[in-house]
Amino acid sequence: MFGFFKKKPQEPPPPPPVMRVKPAEATGEQKFAAALYPLLAGKPGNAFFSPYSIAAALTMVQAGASGPAREEIESALGHAGAGDRLIEAAGKLAQELASRSEPTPFEKNRIVGGAPTDAFGCHLSWANALWHQSGYPVRPEFVEALKTKLRSEVHDVDFAGDAEAARVKVNGWAAAATRDKIREVLSPGALPPLTRVLLANAIYFKGRWAEVFDEENTKPSPFALLDGKRVDVPMMNQGGHFKSVRDGDLQALEMAYTGGKISMVVFLPDAGKFEQEQKSLDAPRMEGMIRSMTPEETILAVPKFRVESSFLLRTSLESLGVRTAFGSAADFTRVSSEPGFGLSEMIHKTYVDVNERGTEAAAVTIAGLAGCAPPKRIVDFRCDRPFVFLIRDMPTGTPLFMGRVVDPR
Repeated sequence: MFGFFKKKPQEPPPPPPVMRVKPAEATGEQKFAAALYPLLAGKPGNAFFSPYSIAAALTMVQAGASGPAREEIESALGHAGAGDRLIEAAGKLAQELASRSEPTPFEKNRIVGGAPTDAFGCHLSWANALWHQSGYPVRPEFVEALKTKLRSEVHDVDFAGDAEAARVKVNGWAAAATRDKIREVLSPGALPPLTRVLLANAIYFKGRWAEVFDEENTKPSPFALLDGKRVDVPMMNQGGHFKSVRDGDLQALEMAYTGGKISMVVFLPDAGKFEQEQKSLDAPRMEGMIRSMTPEETILAVPKFRVESSFLLRTSLESLGVRTAFGSAADFTRVSSEPGFGLSEMIHKTYVDVNERGTEAAAVTIAGLAGCAPPKRIVDFRCDRPFVFLIRDMPTGTPLFMGRVVDPR
């Protein structure tokens, strides 16, 4: 016990009930996130990615594709047969998410008084862009669709004559869109000479916890690694009421950010059960647990952590059925009439920092085209072992970021 409550319980809290949560129907976005997780978190170590950013970039690719390439992307995103409705829906969702950055009345008063932009309790922004080879004939209908539906910026660069200058420009755009959290999404030599078009999405989030952690309560505490070793990490502690649920060997808890529309959900397997429970975290189970949460008096311990990840997405997307777009048989005549024009690779880079005040997270995705009443008990939710986490938009259920922490160091 950390003494956060004014009055300690007279009796030890009863053990959490063993229960099974009924899976719930999941949206296409939630299914896409859950399907990507085992593919991107398959290697040892921490992992972090943005399902939203990857889906947004894929939607831009879908807008330029026809035939099987378009159909496979739609199926992978959970919107089979959507056709042109996919970019329409993506544009509406993007505008909905942009509204999350509106300050509360209290924050507006602080801003009027000259407070810095960090007075915003919650900031969420996104950006889309298209770069094309200078002078290259990109279909004007494709460019117009991205500009009007997704508010995409359009730039011309010289991939063929000065790939390094083009790389610097793209990286500069990514840095500006993520407040310098991702400065180099394209490494030297990342742009092949035949690059014709780059499609990009960036997302940036900075949210303050609705219930901030007191820095004085952050203490070194043991964290159990997957190999059984225990290491000391800075553990944030607080007591309060948080929504949580248990499903067999898995607990979940939700921590809201100010504004009440974006939250982090932590999925914490019981000791020794991480690999087993990680594999069972499909979209219906996650959504069922989130819907089943109830407010509980809680003693909460969460490690401070920072994770940066980088992925080449082609292999993972091919595993989800997006194959034709990467092959010579792809039909991208909506973008260009050049023979053999197709998707060469997709790059994804992310950053997340979780501390006492809140969370800062960013992601960039580049697609390259070339030739009830609470129970009377206290929940002890200690993230002192590996866990999975999800940052989600609460009104739409859209997964913005997802990852795992197996070593907070």
